[in-house]
Amino acid sequence: MPFLVADTPYTYCLVRKEFLRNLEDGHDEYVEACVFGVTALEGRLPAFQVMLKDGAQFARLPLVALCKQPCDYLEPPVVCLWDSLSYTVAVHRYAYLTTLVADVFCGDGVERRGEYLFTLDWCQSDYSELPDQHKCHHVFWLADGQMAAMPNNRLRWHEPSWVRPFKERPDYLVQTREWTTERSRAVVDAKRMFYKQDGET
Repeated sequence: MPFLVADTPYTYCLVRKEFLRNLEDGHDEYVEACVFGVTALEGRLPAFQVMLKDGAQFARLPLVALCKQPCDYLEPPVVCLWDSLSYTVAVHRYAYLTTLVADVFCGDGVERRGEYLFTLDWCQSDYSELPDQHKCHHVFWLADGQMAAMPNNRLRWHEPSWVRPFKERPDYLVQTREWTTERSRAVVDAKRMFYKQDGET
């Protein structure tokens, strides 16, 4: 898995110009860009590499700097509840999700419709590999244009041929067990290639 940086699907967008000006000015102005990579800094907001229309390239822009169209600014806790869980990240665009939209349960209590882009998943840190703490980041364009990244329990997917979206949030519980097969059987020390384990007939 990539360490620190990884390619993303090319995603054309706008960058809020104030993020190109150290937040000193440029508010309510936008610059055309293309996202092509992500930076994973454990404990920080997922950040992206972008190429600007004028040929300048910016690294580590926080996702709140990116939007699909001009829109109101939303604070980080509204659009991304969790920082990057590790320096080791996988980027994947799930074919099944590619054409889907979801209701995104944002951090301000507002449900916003989102268009799926790709997923960030994490490993090689404590939280990313604990079964009750693991979270991935599904990255979306919200309907108003803002980029967002939310875990599974903050999404209600829509797939018209099969899914019937829930009205009340289900009472599912998080997984707390690590599943493995090798701890639950006796070790066999045998010369035979096709040996039988204890309990096999």
